[in-house]
Amino acid sequence: MNEANEKIKILEDIIELEMQEANEEEQLKDFKRYRILLKYIDINNSGGVFLPKPLTHNVNDYNQ
Repeated sequence: MNEANEKIKILEDIIELEMQEANEEEQLKDFKRYRILLKYIDINNSGGVFLPKPLTHNVNDYNQ
């Protein structure tokens, strides 16, 4: 949950300062959904199943 919170804070700052790349608004939505879903997991009853983290890709990753 801490990792998701940190990623959300950074993405919110990027978007607020209008420094986002093409997919960062979608990443923000994905991490917020992920954080909400994490809230509902009963770790005592999860059977070792974990939610996959949202993918994070920057546009520049594909332009190299």
